[in-house]
Amino acid sequence: MSDNDEAKFRELFENGLLTAQPPGVWLPQKSKDGEWKNHFIGSTGVPMHLSGGWMINESTGSLKQVDIDDIDFSPTNISDYITGVSTEGAQSQDPGEIDSSASTGKTKLVWKLPSLALLGEPVAGRADAGDVQQIANNIIETISEFGINVEVIEANVAHKVTQYVLQLPENVQAEKIMQLESNIALNLQAISIRITKTASDNGFVAIEVPNVKAAAVPLASIFDSTEWRDSTSALSIAVGKDLYGKPVIADLSKIGHLLFAGQTGSGKSVMSNAILASLLFRNNPDELKLMLVDPKQVELAPYQDLPHLLMPVIERPEQWSDALDWLSKEVDRRENILAHYHVSSIDELNRTATELLPRVVVLTDELSDLMMVDGRKVEEVVSKISTKAKNFGIHLIFSTSRPSVDVFTDILKASMPTHWSFVTASKLDSMTTLDEAGAEKLLGQGDLLFREDPNSSLQRVQAAYISDDEVESLTSFWSRQSMQKGNDVKDTDNEVVKSDLMEDFEYFVTAQVGHHYKKGFRWKAKLRWQLVKVWQSRITNMGVPGLVKEKLGEEEAQRLYEDIADKIMNDPELLEEAVKTAHESNPFS
Repeated sequence: MSDNDEAKFRELFENGLLTAQPPGVWLPQKSKDGEWKNHFIGSTGVPMHLSGGWMINESTGSLKQVDIDDIDFSPTNISDYITGVSTEGAQSQDPGEIDSSASTGKTKLVWKLPSLALLGEPVAGRADAGDVQQIANNIIETISEFGINVEVIEANVAHKVTQYVLQLPENVQAEKIMQLESNIALNLQAISIRITKTASDNGFVAIEVPNVKAAAVPLASIFDSTEWRDSTSALSIAVGKDLYGKPVIADLSKIGHLLFAGQTGSGKSVMSNAILASLLFRNNPDELKLMLVDPKQVELAPYQDLPHLLMPVIERPEQWSDALDWLSKEVDRRENILAHYHVSSIDELNRTATELLPRVVVLTDELSDLMMVDGRKVEEVVSKISTKAKNFGIHLIFSTSRPSVDVFTDILKASMPTHWSFVTASKLDSMTTLDEAGAEKLLGQGDLLFREDPNSSLQRVQAAYISDDEVESLTSFWSRQSMQKGNDVKDTDNEVVKSDLMEDFEYFVTAQVGHHYKKGFRWKAKLRWQLVKVWQSRITNMGVPGLVKEKLGEEEAQRLYEDIADKIMNDPELLEEAVKTAHESNPFS
């Protein structure tokens, strides 16, 4: 490699155009003449990726910026480059099984999707509506006090409320009954009731009265329904059940992006878990990548070990800024790929290409924290990708407990037109989220106003519930498969060394050091890829002859690398050496 090439490598590295990134974040490309590629393996064995049109000639080590018209966007088989896994000559097998080849010493894993057995019993509880006939009589008597004679023609006992459908006299408008809402609620001794027009006829209104005892809707009961099995989209979301007990399924590939709000305790976090569970039940890590944003550093912590993650769960503002930059560039990259193949959507592309381009779902637990950091940048990126990303396979899901106009801004609402709401603190918050009142009258704990698309009417839904234990079962199911996929074990001088624990250690120490110095992803990547090489001798001297999870066990291994990380963090000389290493590292030389 010439001095000029090495200088250019360093320049690209410093500008973020040469990165060490995990599999699936980038798509391998080559020039049409086959001499130039956008990826290579560094001297440390780390897969490196060139962006911005830059490519490398591996035979000479030279770099050049290739014109987009000269790039062959046909995907190449990169499994050997990234994971050491060969797919050649693989035989068909049951999902989840490992096919070992004694001749190659390599393994191939077919991802296995989770089964319903991971969740609890798929049976919804029964609600207690009280004396339905007596409540209906009280409604009729209350309204008759104002000279209006109505008839209750139907009562639907749902999970949270019971809906009483009233037939009105010909000369009475629905608005007149709505004006009596507080009187009816007082006579029924109800905390809150909601009166709506029925969708079928203007001569009817529906009064929703809280049940004496509410019932939860287990997520498993949605997954066990005919409606879920009939929904063929890989991005189907199990929302909950409506007032008639019918499962409600949303299709993220159709709605594109989603905003939902609700005050603390309303059920937002459970909804985020239900959304993620729905996606994880139908998509393996090759088909779906997740970018999770958790400013509170609590709600999305159980998903930290998912193999679907593009990057560790984002917890700090500077990480979110880097993630927005990546999203913006990814939209441009996917636009170029689709244009090259002369297709208009990711579905058409994946039917044509030999290697899947994964869908990307970005889910944030609290949008208000991110808007306070850099609201203008969030608006710019969201407005840029909103019209394109739906076809490109990138979907945004934002939630907040503070749906004020400075969080759910006009730009965000226009860019993400599908809005749901749990109970809000005020009528104004409901108006901001849904453009109409009603959410302030909900009862909390999963009581949701749902709209399938911007042009449909609101439905009242009891959101699906998934417990913490069920979330743990689901994430463990995927993380175990990920570990299995990384277990390309080799025997060196009778000492077994396994990479998955080392990788855990690398990520842990990188996060600690990066957090201490308030550094972003690019800086941390330089540190992470050097940790094994630079710190191997120090780790060995600390009494770790071989990092093998089978020998140590999960808990002991966790304590081990936490202890090592603490030693580094608490030793100023070691810490400074780690930081210096990150600044001076050159993984591509």
